[in-house]
Amino acid sequence: MHAFYDGENTWRARVYVSESGPWQWESSCATDARLHGKSGTFEAKDSKLRGRLLLHPKNPRQWVTEDGHWLLNLNDTAHFLLCLQDGNGDPVTDNDVRQHIRDDVTWGITSVRCFAASRHGGFSESSEQWKAWHFEENTLDRLRLKNLQCTDRRLRMLFDEYPDVAVQLILFPLEAYARDERFWTALTQAQRDRLLRHLVARFAAYPQLFWLITNDAHYGDKFPNSNAMAREVGAYLQLHDHWQHPCSTGHARRLPFYFGGEDWVTYVHIEHAHDLGALQYRPYHALAKAVFLGEDRYEQDHGSRLDPLHMRYWQRRLFWAWL
Repeated sequence: MHAFYDGENTWRARVYVSESGPWQWESSCATDARLHGKSGTFEAKDSKLRGRLLLHPKNPRQWVTEDGHWLLNLNDTAHFLLCLQDGNGDPVTDNDVRQHIRDDVTWGITSVRCFAASRHGGFSESSEQWKAWHFEENTLDRLRLKNLQCTDRRLRMLFDEYPDVAVQLILFPLEAYARDERFWTALTQAQRDRLLRHLVARFAAYPQLFWLITNDAHYGDKFPNSNAMAREVGAYLQLHDHWQHPCSTGHARRLPFYFGGEDWVTYVHIEHAHDLGALQYRPYHALAKAVFLGEDRYEQDHGSRLDPLHMRYWQRRLFWAWL
C-alpha cells in the first residue's frame, strides 16, 4: 500500500488491522533513500470497536459492522462538518463539530455525509471550487494539505469520540449543476493518479467510512465526461482500497441511478423529494444492493404545500426504504 506526504519532512503510512498481536512493516521507495528500507513493529490489541461496514451475509441490500451488528442507516447531511470553512466561508471549529455530533447521536443518527474539503471563500459550483478543495496552486502540482489535514484530524476525532457514527465521505466537488464534467477531464493522468493515491492512502484505513465519489451530479448519454470520471474513480477505489469500503456516486434529484449493474458500485445513491418510498426503491431491488436516499428537500425548499410545523418538513428522511 502507498504512504502519503503530509508536509515538511513527514510521510505517513496507514493500515487497518482486524487481528490482534504483533505486526511488522517495511518501507520501499525507489526515489528517496531516506524512505527506503525502513522497518518497525507494532502491537494490535483487542477492542470493542465495531469495525468496517460490510454487506450483510444474509441480505446484500443491508450492511452490518464487522462485529456483526446490523446498521440502521439514519443519516444527517453535514456537508462542512470535516472542513475548515462552512458554505459561507466562516470557520468551522472543533467545538462546532462536537456539538453537532452530540446532537446527532442524541437524535439517533447513525451516519453523517460530509465533503472531504471546502473552499476558503465559501461554497461555489465552479472549477475554482475544484482547485480550492484539493490543489494548492493553479499549476495543480501540489495538493492543498491544509484542507486534507483538517478532514483527517476531524475523522480521527470522530473515530476516537463517536466510533459508532459512520461517515459518507464525498471525495470531489461538483463543478457545475446539470453540466458535463470538465475539470477532471483536463487533468493529466499523472495528476489524477497522484490525487487518488493520496486520498486513498490518507483516508481508507478509517473503518467508519463509506465513499461517495461526488454529489448532485448528472449522468447518462449527455454527460460522457461525468460518466467516465465516476467509472475511473470507482475502478481505482475497487482496485486500491484494500479494505473495500462501500462505494457509490451521487445523482441529482429524481434522476435514475446510472451505474447500478457495475461492479465498483456497492450501493445505490439517489435523491428524491421528502422520503424514499417503495415506488422509488422498486427499480433497484433486482440489483441486490443497498439503496440510499442521499438527499430530500432542504427547509427553505418546502414551498407552499407543506406546513413548516409538520414533522415531514423538519425531518430529513435519509434512510433505506427496505428494512
